[in-house]
Amino acid sequence: MHGLKRCIHHQTQVCFSKVILTGLLFMCGSLGVLSAQNTLDKVGLTAASPASAAYSLRKLSSSYLGYACRVRRSSDNATQDIGFTAGGDLDAASLLSFTGSGDGFISIWYDQSGNGLDLTQTDITKQPRIVSAGSIDMENSRPFIRFFGTMNSSNYKSLELAADMTTVGFVAVVNKFASGGDGFLLGHTGSYYWHTNPPGALVYAGVASPSYSNAKFWQNGNAVLPTSAVFNTTLMINGVAPQTPNSSVTWNNIGSDRNFYHATTGGGGYAELLIFNSPLIPNDRILMERNQANYFNITLAASYLDKNGKTTANNADYVNRYGAIGGSGTKRTGESVSSQPVTAPVTSAISAIGSDEARSGATFSSDGGGSVEAGICWSTTSNPTIYQARSIDAGSPGSFSSTMSNLSANTTYYVRAYLSNNAGVTYGNENSFTTLAATAPRISLTTEASSIKATSAVVGGNISGTGGVSITARGICWGLSSAPTIADNTTSDAQNTVGSYSNTLTGLALNTVYYARSYATNSAGTSYGPEISFTTRSTLALGDSYQGGIIGYIFVNGDPGYVSGETHGLIVTPTNVSSSVRWYNSAFLSVTTGSAIGTGLSNSNAIVSAQGSGTYAAKLCRSLSLNGYTDWYLPSKDELDKINANRSQSNLGMTAYYWTSTQASSTNAWRQNFSGTATGSATQSSTTKSGFNSVRAVRTF
Repeated sequence: MHGLKRCIHHQTQVCFSKVILTGLLFMCGSLGVLSAQNTLDKVGLTAASPASAAYSLRKLSSSYLGYACRVRRSSDNATQDIGFTAGGDLDAASLLSFTGSGDGFISIWYDQSGNGLDLTQTDITKQPRIVSAGSIDMENSRPFIRFFGTMNSSNYKSLELAADMTTVGFVAVVNKFASGGDGFLLGHTGSYYWHTNPPGALVYAGVASPSYSNAKFWQNGNAVLPTSAVFNTTLMINGVAPQTPNSSVTWNNIGSDRNFYHATTGGGGYAELLIFNSPLIPNDRILMERNQANYFNITLAASYLDKNGKTTANNADYVNRYGAIGGSGTKRTGESVSSQPVTAPVTSAISAIGSDEARSGATFSSDGGGSVEAGICWSTTSNPTIYQARSIDAGSPGSFSSTMSNLSANTTYYVRAYLSNNAGVTYGNENSFTTLAATAPRISLTTEASSIKATSAVVGGNISGTGGVSITARGICWGLSSAPTIADNTTSDAQNTVGSYSNTLTGLALNTVYYARSYATNSAGTSYGPEISFTTRSTLALGDSYQGGIIGYIFVNGDPGYVSGETHGLIVTPTNVSSSVRWYNSAFLSVTTGSAIGTGLSNSNAIVSAQGSGTYAAKLCRSLSLNGYTDWYLPSKDELDKINANRSQSNLGMTAYYWTSTQASSTNAWRQNFSGTATGSATQSSTTKSGFNSVRAVRTF
């Protein structure tokens, strides 16, 4: 028996096509080691249809254990990864708890395919928005990422790939553009690719013919010519089937296009983007569209056939090729199917009943002469269907068994086996069972400590079961004695679900042995994972998190502040204090400043004393209160140069021009370019104080 096992919750079914990654699976040096391929079962896909990249504000795969996105809050530019609820939705409670009454912006949209192709934006001025004044941006009652770029301007918003991707299979995007605005499905900063031409074509006419297979463009279930596609100003499902690779199917971002001449404007944006590298059968695409339509509250076109040969959107009227009514709706105008109906499977008896899981399965004897999918589906109501919770367990006749997980305690469930092919879905007999009383969560492991530094380390865990009720907290507890508990030091992970996670332990002492355990809590109690131990480093180093920031430079003999036998240096804020601010307040003033190490604080004080209140580089630094520290300042020319020279070791993520506190003249000040690979004087330049540059604050330790 050939089979793949996975679980799908709260959804209809979906499928797609795929993408070839040109020079990307390819560039492990910049992207890191790729993780295992994830089957996107929560949108109805099987392992036969792996995605090349998959981004969504809902969970797409049961095997995906990461987060949905990383969000920066406007109040202090702090960032936090945001995950999913147990039902697979974006964890709105954690998101709003983090952002508070301010705005939230996306810095990373994580790839759920397992290929590690995250969309990122380190420049905070170009990050798209997901929270506005304490409220999540929504479309059709679902979270939505909004872009507010400006046409003909470098003022654009984008999320970017590390390298170009060439798409030759299928692309599906759930998106919306602003009325009177601009936008496109996929962008490239050098060319007119995947582009709109408002208010007419959704895709630029100049590349439609060579770029799209048989001129197929799908909008809410209808196939249309790309040049006739509607520039959608409501949330829609758009799908494109590219042709063989050529320059017009290359993309490297969402948000900006053709040297920034075009940008997604006015609050248009995206909720889901799936990319594949081979075409799918019509049945898979149709089921995928129905899944997206169900989740994102989108109405599909009435393009399925009823028994009279007319199109209908009512699934009770769907007809398959054998004349059966109420089938899976896979027969569309101009599309054929090949399988025969199958004999109903026999649902197995329920076994291994616990508080949050149980087992069942089935036996079946025929695949109908074609591709078949077999599994079990379950619900708290009788006659469950594949559009509720289900597993996919087999593709060939025989017997199989499957675990139903994430169940609720003290709850009665109904179970049926099913067989699905292009002729429709056939269900077996129904069984029922009641789960046991709630227990504390089950934890399978505590991972060994990694990234061990002088004052921090990363430790993780894996929760294998909820215990039948919602998990209210999970994380790592640690201390100086064996068997630490939540009464000791703890981390609190943002994603209170089953699966693996990792947290950073901070505030540790140098050269000290620590003991750690993973933990998870629900209303029935707290469980702990196995214990691990580790020893922190004996000395501080570049890149260590320490006293409110990241160590960016360590003083050497001859530097002011150097003490033999001790470690001292400069701590840099983890993120930009600003990505676009002037050096001066409003008028050119001559201020006495120094260039050397040790002059940054006095420079900053002198600048603030001369210029007073307002929003400018030195003032932002001196007014900053971050992680319990208030002695931040704008670094001097030589201080910033030392930070620049060590940036690869300290992992600061600085990629722009940054102000120093050193004046060059009454009208000019010094800045340093962190964008290239060069360091030293070649990266420093004198520029007008009225210009806009980025700022990182520093403090000494």
